[in-house]
Amino acid sequence: METEKVIKKKVPLQDALMFAQTLRELLEPACERIEIAGSIRRRKPEVGDIELVAIPKPTTDLLGNLEYQTSRIIARLVELARQFSKRGEWYAQFGFAGLQVDLFMTTPDKWGCIYMIRTGPAGFSRRMMTKRSQGGLCPDHLRFKDGRLWDGDEALETPEEEDVFAHLGVSWLDPIERTN
Repeated sequence: METEKVIKKKVPLQDALMFAQTLRELLEPACERIEIAGSIRRRKPEVGDIELVAIPKPTTDLLGNLEYQTSRIIARLVELARQFSKRGEWYAQFGFAGLQVDLFMTTPDKWGCIYMIRTGPAGFSRRMMTKRSQGGLCPDHLRFKDGRLWDGDEALETPEEEDVFAHLGVSWLDPIERTN
């Protein structure tokens, strides 16, 4: 199986959106939730890659606890004959329709933070995560760590992006309006 060739130039938003929606539909059976992020979500006129954020469908362990294992999504990608240019436990990079795809897998408790960060752009995400005393928007008593927002030793509830904004005391900003 050959690695798919990846286009090094940008493509029109509508083309990238069509490819991203197709890929999202193909991966949906293995996901509890999957959404398009990055420059497509921000509606940039030209797009250089596809970013997706996904929560794997959970399984139940012997004690009845939910477990989120990325192996379901990875198995679905392998089924679709995808080879990875990069792959970690919670991340996979591969080609699809000639575009690079970055797939970020997470859990429901980390969704809001990961989706906000992966929607970007990079400068916006950095500002949101940087402490106010260092010129960012994050209150000094909070911190981002391991895909979560923390207040001391307490992980804050951020099931949605809006929750991250609320904890930071920042007004919701539509992805289209987010700039570096």
